[in-house]
Amino acid sequence: MGNLVDGFISSAEKYPGNNALFVDGEYYSYRKLAGYVIRTSSLLKKVDSEDCLIGIFAYRSLAMYTAILSILYQGKGYVPLNPSLPSNKNKIILLNSNINTILTEGKQIKKLLDFLPEDSPAFTIIVLDANDADLGLLSKKHRILCVEKNDPAPKGECLGKGIGINPNCDIAYLLFTSGSTGEPKGIAVKHKNILHLIQVMMTKYGFGPGDRFIQNADFSFDFSVAEIFLSFASGGCLYCTPKSQCVMPAHFVSKHKISIWTSVPSVANFLSKFKFLKQDYFSSLRYAFFCGEPLIEELAEEFSRAAPEAKVVNLYGPTEASVFFTEYEFISNESKCPNGVVPIGKPFDSLNVEVVGENNEPVRNGEAGELCLSGPQVVSSYWANQKLTRERFIEKKGSAKQKVVWYKTGDLVRRGQNGDLIFVGRTDDQVQISGYRVELGEIEYVVRTFHEAGRVVALAYSDFNAQEYIIVFYDGKLLDKKNLISACEKNLPSYMVPREFHFMDSLPVNNNGKIDKSKLIDWRRQVYKKHESKSENGN
Repeated sequence: MGNLVDGFISSAEKYPGNNALFVDGEYYSYRKLAGYVIRTSSLLKKVDSEDCLIGIFAYRSLAMYTAILSILYQGKGYVPLNPSLPSNKNKIILLNSNINTILTEGKQIKKLLDFLPEDSPAFTIIVLDANDADLGLLSKKHRILCVEKNDPAPKGECLGKGIGINPNCDIAYLLFTSGSTGEPKGIAVKHKNILHLIQVMMTKYGFGPGDRFIQNADFSFDFSVAEIFLSFASGGCLYCTPKSQCVMPAHFVSKHKISIWTSVPSVANFLSKFKFLKQDYFSSLRYAFFCGEPLIEELAEEFSRAAPEAKVVNLYGPTEASVFFTEYEFISNESKCPNGVVPIGKPFDSLNVEVVGENNEPVRNGEAGELCLSGPQVVSSYWANQKLTRERFIEKKGSAKQKVVWYKTGDLVRRGQNGDLIFVGRTDDQVQISGYRVELGEIEYVVRTFHEAGRVVALAYSDFNAQEYIIVFYDGKLLDKKNLISACEKNLPSYMVPREFHFMDSLPVNNNGKIDKSKLIDWRRQVYKKHESKSENGN
């Protein structure tokens, strides 16, 4: 069984002098980055933990990449604890993942110690790029070890072959996504799951040592896994976008002559809004991959003109199916896009899709149904959540009468005449904001829990620029907006914090007595119609 880190090891052997990483304004060759991995791995080995999973509390830094590679090299899986997320969110991830060792960096250590629960057991914390003298008095409870950036590598050690994978510890990474009850859903992706994607995309798209990959996604978002490991497996150079430029990476892409682009469509939409999608502006791009949100046909056309040498590819895939599962190449002036949305296409090799009705049986071609996925990229369950696993993972007999696990995505699709899948909508209250899957129920839970609201409804709203964000309606008692925002900011990631809160004496209901969400959206559009019309006209 292969290890996700094997591609990096191979590239370090083949191209030791090539640039592997650009981060914080500095280049690191494969040889140099491998040296950091050897040093950190040696210390991890001395910790001698039986744990399968190790946490990482670092952000867009050399330390973050070193930690990811070192953990995998030791045959363990990594758990992202994103410093940009609210502390409460990280606490939940920390407790649910049962980790005992955390890798961090000098500039994050105090923030990490601040959010560790007081009643938690002692953690082993390995601090990269810091001095022992600076850390000795920080904590009497936790075991703190240090790896300095310029520490020499242990004599006689080189990467060689990876440590392999313990059959009882075959998880590459554990990510947590939004959950309707306020508790994030854990998704443990195994090496075999994600390696299938890496191998398929390497073969299909022909990435090589001359390619320059952008790394725009945070490492708690599964996009990052594809960005990082496709780059390292190809011997290319990974360019980490500074946080301040992630939403608007135009200058970064142009300056560094990026050849492989990956992003959610929202990023391209921002570039369009601010007039960056000019003819030939992204002439260095070979591929532009979009995923995470519906890709509008007009935006795909505009991006094609800005990147005339690039193949524009619309990808689709939930975290449960290892990042990307289906693909569709958009061809300017040729692709047929029903309802103005680019199709999500067909599955990669060895992957299977079904479009099913309420009875989990296939619908007729052309009919809308729920998209189900199976194959080597699909995980088999949620992390420590049997109830949700039973709801979303089903077994069906395959062609050889063997039971096959299918993941029910909750996405509504239909097949076009040529077999391409066309996205229609959702079967539940899950939406996508900036590429992240968001359970609206989690936002409602926060508002209800921390305030004396009556009924609460969170909705995704699309403005005149096709930008989607969250708005909340509630009744019962008029609440202070500052307190509402404060509670959400403390307990939700920034992309889930509602932009608007609307109090109503009573929320509208339909004939079945359920809250009528369509009336709420209509009310919002009517109230703000004049304002948005003025904004659209530049007044």
